[in-house]
Amino acid sequence: MDLPPHMPAPRSIAARINRRIVMWATIAALLACAVQALLVWRHSQHELEDKVAEIGELHSPLLAARLGNGASERVREELRQIVAKPEIAGVRLHTRKGETFAEGEQPGTRIAPARKFALTLPELPEQQIGELEVFADPASLYEELTWGLLEVVVVFAALTLMLALLVARILRRDLEQPLQQMSRFVASLEPDRLSTPLELRRAPGAHPDEIDVLAQGIGALQASLNEHIRRGEKDLERQLQLFSAFLDALPNPIFVKGTDAVFTACNRAYEDAFGIRRETFIGKTVLDLDYLPLAARQAFQAADLELIGQGGESNEEIEITYADGVRRTALYQRRTFDLADGEPGGMIGLIVDISARKRAERAEHFRRLTLEQLATDVPLPTILEALVRGVEDLDPELLCSIMLLDEAGERLGMTIAPKLPEFFSEAIEGLRIGFGVGACGAAAFTRQRVVVEDIASHPWWADFRDLAARAGLASCWSEPIRSPAGQVLGTFAIYHHSPCAPNELQIDQIEQFARVAGLAIERKRVSVKLAQNEARLRESERQLQMTFDNMQDGFIRTWLDGRIERVNGALVRMLGYDS
Repeated sequence: MDLPPHMPAPRSIAARINRRIVMWATIAALLACAVQALLVWRHSQHELEDKVAEIGELHSPLLAARLGNGASERVREELRQIVAKPEIAGVRLHTRKGETFAEGEQPGTRIAPARKFALTLPELPEQQIGELEVFADPASLYEELTWGLLEVVVVFAALTLMLALLVARILRRDLEQPLQQMSRFVASLEPDRLSTPLELRRAPGAHPDEIDVLAQGIGALQASLNEHIRRGEKDLERQLQLFSAFLDALPNPIFVKGTDAVFTACNRAYEDAFGIRRETFIGKTVLDLDYLPLAARQAFQAADLELIGQGGESNEEIEITYADGVRRTALYQRRTFDLADGEPGGMIGLIVDISARKRAERAEHFRRLTLEQLATDVPLPTILEALVRGVEDLDPELLCSIMLLDEAGERLGMTIAPKLPEFFSEAIEGLRIGFGVGACGAAAFTRQRVVVEDIASHPWWADFRDLAARAGLASCWSEPIRSPAGQVLGTFAIYHHSPCAPNELQIDQIEQFARVAGLAIERKRVSVKLAQNEARLRESERQLQMTFDNMQDGFIRTWLDGRIERVNGALVRMLGYDS
C-alpha cells in the first residue's frame, strides 16, 4: 500500500513481538546468569578460603620451628613450597624483628585480604615470633564461574529460539495476515468508496475472534465516516457562505493570503475598490495584479512574505490608486493568523481609505497657516502663493492659480500661479469676465464652478486654445472665490496636463481651498480698510488739536461729569497754570 512520505514503512507484528520475547528472555537469562554466578562464586570462594586456611594451619608450625632455629634458607624453601600450590597466589612472612620473607607474591591478582597466621613455638605458645600472610589465587574461581554461566546461557538461548519461532508462526497466521488485509483495505478507501465491504480471508474452520470484531468495527467506522463527511461538507459550505457574507458586509477592502502569499479570499469592497472580480485573482499573488505598477507589486510581495515568515502585524500609510483612477491615502493593516493546530495559516489584510481625514488635516493646516499669516503683516500675495503651493504639494501632477477681480469686479486682476508659465499668466490677466473667457472668466461671471475636461475641444477656450497648448494645459476646473457675504472675489483654478474630469474628492478639495482663499482675501481687505480708517481718524484728530491749540481765546473741554479733558495754550497763558 502507498504510505505518506513522512510515515516510515510498517514493521511486522510477529517480528516486534518476537523481539520483545527475545529481549525479555535475554533479560531473564542475564538475571539467571547473575544469580548463578553469585551462587557459584560464593561456593567457590568458601572452598578456596577453606583450602587457604588448611594450608596456612599446616605450614605455620614448621615455619615457626625453622624460624626459631634461625634457619632462614629452610624458611624460604618452605615458603616456595606453599606458593607452588595452585590455590596460592603469594605468601609473606614477618619476623618479630621486622624481617620480611616474600616468595611468589603477585599483588595484582589478590581479590581478598590476606589470611594471617600467628607463628609460635610449642614450648612458648603465648609468645609470637612471627606472622604468615597467605594470598589466595582467584583463577579457580573464574574458571568455575565461566563454566556455570555458559551452561545457563546455552539453555536459555535454546528455549528463547524455540519460543520465538512458535510465537512468530502463530502470530503470522492468526494476527499479522488479517491485519495486513485490513490495512490494505483501509488504505485503498476513497471518499466515493467508503461503502465497499471488508472481506477477510481466514483459515478454514477458524472461530470468530477479536480480528472479526475489529473488521465489524471498520464497517461501522465506514458508515460513520460517510455520515460525518456528508455533515462536514454541509457545515463547511455553510461556514464558507457565512464567512463570505461577513466579509462582504464589511465596508473596507479585505483580502486573505496563504502562507505562500497567494490570495485565497477577498470581500466585495475589495472588488469594487480596485475594479477586479475575485474569480480572476484568487490563487494568484500580488505580482499578477496588473492594476498596480510593477515596482509596487514587487514591494508588496516582498513585504507580505517577510511578515508571513516572521509573524505579527503591520500598520502603515500608503498611496494607492483605486479603480476610479483617484490616488488615495490608505491605512494598510496586515496581521498573520494561525490554524487550529497551531501551524501558520497566512495573513489577513485590511485597507482603510483615510483620504477624507487627511484632506481635513491638510485643510485645517492651510486654515491655521492662513490665519497665522493674516494675524501678521504678511502681504496678501504672499499668503495666497503659500496656499497655492500647499495645494500643489498634495499632487505634483496638477497646477493651481488664484486670480483676483479688480475693484469693479469686472476684470481678472492679480494672478497667483507659481507653476504656470509667466506668459500664460500675463496673457489672461486683465481680461473681462464673461462667457467664452476660459474657465476662470466664466466661473467669475456665472458665480458657479466651471469644469472643462478637454481644453482643445471646449468652445469657451477657443480664443485661448493655442495659448493653453503652448503652456501644456489640457483641462481646467475653476471655482469662484466668495467672501462670507457671498461676493465673488476671484477664482481658484486647477489645471492638468491631460484631459480629465474631477471626482467627488477633487471637487471637495476645490471647494475647501476656494473657501480658505476667500477667507484670507476678505480678512486682509477688512484689515486694510481698518488700517486706513484708523489713519484717517488719527489725521482728523491731529488737525482738530492744531486748530484748538491755535485759537487766541481760552478754551476748555470737559467730560459730562465735569472733569476737564483738555485746555488750549491761550487758557494756560491767561491763568498761569500748566495744562
